Amino acid sequence: SFSNVSVFTLCRLLRFDLNLTRKVLTKRARKHTNGDPNVLRQVESILQRTRSARVY
Repeated sequence: SFSNVSVFTLCRLLRFDLNLTRKVLTKRARKHTNGDPNVLRQVESILQRTRSARVY
């Protein structure tokens, strides 16, 4: 279960472990949120923060 995992951690896993790019994740978020600008801003914000995150 992912109930105790933060959104930030999930995005890091998607980006680094699955090699998904920010562009792909944003495109999929746009598709599944019907283009809701509030959700897209949140997704972009999270992905920007994960951009420089280091995985140990």
